[in-house]
Amino acid sequence: MPKQTVFAYVQGTDLDGVVAAIETRLDALVEERKWVLADVWVVNQREDSGWDLGLNLTLPAGKARPKTWGEDIAAIATAFGALHRETKRTFVIGVADAKGNTKDLFTIDSGSPDLKKLATALEAVA
Repeated sequence: MPKQTVFAYVQGTDLDGVVAAIETRLDALVEERKWVLADVWVVNQREDSGWDLGLNLTLPAGKARPKTWGEDIAAIATAFGALHRETKRTFVIGVADAKGNTKDLFTIDSGSPDLKKLATALEAVA
């Protein structure tokens, strides 16, 4: 099984007023957290259709995948819940396979994401 990428991003194209605040918080999260998945980075690219702003994590395949990798995703969801309270923006967590196929798994549209529902959604990635 090839590696997958878990992505977490802010939804929408009109982000001009919140990009700096979101990027600053994501940079701090990446730097301050002790990650289960070692390969995590902030994405901030302006595209023709808008912004690509969030986090990516490389998810190792099969037996190389740590059992506790979901803790990283829960930490991201919690941080995005706080960002939702501040910015009123919606965030999405999903997965991309090695071929570039993507699937959104979980939406954060409140200040308190349902981490049990997130864990259930992540079972599709396991």
